[in-house]
Amino acid sequence: MTLLRAGQYRIDEVLPYILPDRYHRKGGDNFFRIYDGKKVRMTSPRYHCFAASLKCCACGLEGLFFALERNLTSVLWHFNLYGYNSLGEEILLTKDHIRPRSRGGVDHQSNYRTMCLPCNQVKGNTLPGLDR
Repeated sequence: MTLLRAGQYRIDEVLPYILPDRYHRKGGDNFFRIYDGKKVRMTSPRYHCFAASLKCCACGLEGLFFALERNLTSVLWHFNLYGYNSLGEEILLTKDHIRPRSRGGVDHQSNYRTMCLPCNQVKGNTLPGLDR
C-alpha cells in the first residue's frame, strides 16, 4: 500500500490531543484537529492503543514519531506511528487484536495492543500461548 505523507510529528505533538474513547463514534468538527492544513479525526482506537504503549509487545521496537499520511485513493488523513529497526529503516507500528477477530475477538480497547508490522505479520491470526 502506498501512502502519501504530509509531515512528521513528535509524540508530544499528537498524543495530548487524542480524545477520550467515549467520543469514538460521534461526529462533528469538535473531534478534529488541523495539522499541516489537514483535518485529522483524533478519536481513532489505534491512537488509544498507542497512548497505552508506544512499544511493540513482541520485540520491544519503540514508536518514535507520528507521520501524517493518507492512502492515495482516500481524502482522509490519519497518523501512523513509526520506529526504526537496527538497520535504520522505518517500521510501522500497528494496533494488534490480542484475540483476532477471525477467532472471536472483539473491537475493544481491552483486546488491543501495540505491535510492529513485522511481528504482527508473523503472529497472523494465532492466539498467543495457544497456537504453535
